[in-house]
Amino acid sequence: MKLFFHVLLILLLIFTNTPVKAADTGSDTSKIILSLDFAPSDALMDPTLPVIYLTDGSHNRVVAVNYETGTQSMLAFNLRPEHLTYANGELFVTLLKTPHQYYNPATLSGEIAIINPKTWTVTDQFTVATDPYSIAVDRQGFIYITPGSNQWGYMLVYSRASKALVGSTNNSNAHIRAWSLAMLQPETDKLYTVGTEMVSSLCRT
Repeated sequence: MKLFFHVLLILLLIFTNTPVKAADTGSDTSKIILSLDFAPSDALMDPTLPVIYLTDGSHNRVVAVNYETGTQSMLAFNLRPEHLTYANGELFVTLLKTPHQYYNPATLSGEIAIINPKTWTVTDQFTVATDPYSIAVDRQGFIYITPGSNQWGYMLVYSRASKALVGSTNNSNAHIRAWSLAMLQPETDKLYTVGTEMVSSLCRT
C-alpha cells in the first residue's frame, strides 16, 4: 500500500508542478515533496532506490528526485537529454544535437550518456550515428536506439562494452517508424517498439 502512495505522489509531482504532501496514513504527513520548475520529457523509477529520474530538456539536465525526502540531484549536459532507460545497474540517456525533424537529408548524429545512479556521475558518453529517440538495453548490454527524424529509418544497436555499432535493421532492410518507443519485456528480454503517432510498429527480437 505504501508503494501505491509513493507512485501517486510521483504522478502528482510530474503533472501538477505543485508541492505535494504524503497521503499514506502510515507515513509522516508533514513530509513535503518539492515541486518541479520544468516539464519532464521522460520519467523513470529506479527499481531499488526511492528515486525517480526525469529529463529536463529546457535546462539540459537529468534530475533525480527522492520521493521520500523530496531532495533533487542534477547532472548537466551540453546537449539536450530526452529519453531514459535503466538496465544492468546503469541509467542510459539519449542526448540530442538537433531537434527531431520530419525530413532532414543531412547526416544525423546524437549521443548516449551512461550514469551510475549510486554515485550520480556520468561514467560514459559516446556518439551514435542517428538522431536518437527512444532507447532500450538488454541483459547482454546491447543498446537499441530508434530514429527521431525522417519518418522512417533504421534501429541501431550498439555494444555497451565497446560503444561500437554492432547491428542495424538496415541489414534486413527493415525500416522502423521514427519516434517509436523501444521497450524490453523483462522476463523474456524481447524487444518491442510502439509508434507514437498514427502509424505504429511492433518489433520483436
